[in-house]
Amino acid sequence: MWDIAKINIKAGDGGQGIASFRREKFIPFGGPDGGDGGYGGNVVIKVNPNLNTLQYLAGIKKILADDGMPGQKVNKTGHNGEDKIIEVPEGTIIWEINDKDEQILISDLSGSNTEITAGRGGKGGRGNTHFKSSVNQAPKHYEMGKLGEDKLILLEVKLIADVGLIGFPSSGKSTLINKLAGTKAKTAQYHFTTLSPNLGILKFRGKEVVIADIPGLIEGASDGKGLGDKFLRHIERTKVLVHLLDGEKVITEGVSILEQDYNIIREELASYSQKLISKPEIVVINKADLFSDEKVEFKDALKISALSGEGLDELKNILFELLENSSTDKQFLDDAKKMVPVFTIDNLPNRRMIFTGEKGKKFTSRKLNKRKRVSP
Repeated sequence: MWDIAKINIKAGDGGQGIASFRREKFIPFGGPDGGDGGYGGNVVIKVNPNLNTLQYLAGIKKILADDGMPGQKVNKTGHNGEDKIIEVPEGTIIWEINDKDEQILISDLSGSNTEITAGRGGKGGRGNTHFKSSVNQAPKHYEMGKLGEDKLILLEVKLIADVGLIGFPSSGKSTLINKLAGTKAKTAQYHFTTLSPNLGILKFRGKEVVIADIPGLIEGASDGKGLGDKFLRHIERTKVLVHLLDGEKVITEGVSILEQDYNIIREELASYSQKLISKPEIVVINKADLFSDEKVEFKDALKISALSGEGLDELKNILFELLENSSTDKQFLDDAKKMVPVFTIDNLPNRRMIFTGEKGKKFTSRKLNKRKRVSP
């Protein structure tokens, strides 16, 4: 699954102003009329609800927005450069990588936050009209345009789902999501059949629940073993975890294997992020059609058969009860706020700047000393 992309973005440079003088019949000394250069295009990152991966960005190393055009005669301003739009799935986190190889959070495109200007285009240079004065009636001076922002960014997709299916390979997660959500996830009798997360929608009680089938975890996953921590990030935003245990192992290895497998997965989750083990969890023993009830008792686990459908109605009821009492995980956003600079700066057309402070208050550069709030 293409869920990470590192790209260099370059916003457009501002167009240069020009030095020009009005020349008309019978008006030999018409004065300066050089226009300003246009603004460079921005690089905008926008959510596309139809995307689930960043696959279309594979192999793309640099994305450029258009430069602004130079000014023209008769005080005409050059055309602004066109913005460059990068479309991403909802749940994409945008990081800037600085010269020290540190990651600085730019934005988290989830919920109502669906668009951000990641790279701002440069301001156009002024034409010689701006430099006319009483002592300089024919200025030849003009400005070059400002450079657009040039950044190295990292795009990281974290799936937004209500329910995350976790467990060892071959525990039956793909079969379960196929039954619950009517998906067509690949199933087979070998480890790592699922190589990327599958998403499905369970419709129940007039509501829709998004389920994510996370590829199988093994011991050492948080250190990169097996499929490693490549997909553990997708569990962070789920509301409820369904921990699926392989009941078939009971026949050959005994009930104790369930506790062993359970503890291994829990340790891997804790090693990756402590907040994962605090999520509501339903422990489910799959493949109940292969053993008798009296043989298997573990943590009051629900016994089901994803293949035959046994116990699935009870699982749905438990899921909906938990979801009604849970909320989307906000811890990541709370942590991210601590990484945002004290002030972010936005340029305004009239060459003023807006500073956005820690609490969201906005101040113009001219009013900054008085700390007077202005409307956005």
